[in-house]
Amino acid sequence: MGATTKPQVTALDKHFLGAEQGITTPNGVRVAGNHVFVSNNSSAYRFTLDDNGQLIDSQQVISGADGIAIIDDIMPYCDGLAVTDYLLGRLLYFRHQVDAQGNESFNKVYETAPFGFSFPSAIAIGQPPFFSGDQLLITEKGILQDTTSTTGNKLTSARLSLDLNDPTVCEVIREG
Repeated sequence: MGATTKPQVTALDKHFLGAEQGITTPNGVRVAGNHVFVSNNSSAYRFTLDDNGQLIDSQQVISGADGIAIIDDIMPYCDGLAVTDYLLGRLLYFRHQVDAQGNESFNKVYETAPFGFSFPSAIAIGQPPFFSGDQLLITEKGILQDTTSTTGNKLTSARLSLDLNDPTVCEVIREG
């Protein structure tokens, strides 16, 4: 690509994943390895792709039965998932576990108090040099279409008791 060439879309697969795979109201999407995670209303799905990008497996990994109103953002971390619950104003973490028979599950092991955030919409781990790994950055949308009130409409930094950039922290999380 030359210095004067502008980036452009070269192909579009509008129906890569859809209703056939359970996706009816997608919002957040993240890629981790050969997995694509998609938030879908009060659920989250994990799609596994082969080396050619073809879908080989799909699984609903979080469902509304976990007490979630609307999953907005989804962030794979330590084989588990951190999510924002837009309507109930919470952050949650689901630990990935495999039982003796090889059955996988994502079990809720952490959640903040309801309405601790004003409609949280996106989540990121702080990165040096401006932030540290014990900070989560959370966008709080607030009330849709409202751009002037103090309800949400901000970026919040939440301090954690763990440094999420520490390479040993996943062991601590997995052991629980």
